[in-house]
Amino acid sequence: MNIHPALLPSFPGVDGYGDTYRYGSKVAGCTVHFVDYGEDTGPIIGQKAFEISPNDTIDAIKKEGIKLEWELYTHCIQLFAEGRLKVLTKTYILEDGTTLDRKIVEIDK
Repeated sequence: MNIHPALLPSFPGVDGYGDTYRYGSKVAGCTVHFVDYGEDTGPIIGQKAFEISPNDTIDAIKKEGIKLEWELYTHCIQLFAEGRLKVLTKTYILEDGTTLDRKIVEIDK
């Protein structure tokens, strides 16, 4: 399990909050996902988001993001400890008939 400082799949890599800020995004956030062999490509367990105001600095975005990271990561670890997370493969059919397989996380209630 990994916590990432951006709303994946946008802005993978080491500077998620910085990349979000420099891109001019209106929304930032964090993602908890399972680790796989790609760069921040594992199935997403949870996400938390917040709005970026025009006056926000990169430091303000990081501060808000880290606060949400603590909440989200704790929640996702609890779900895992309770055995409530299942990784499933879901097949999507695109308009051109191409099929796409993606791993997703289902959370049992």
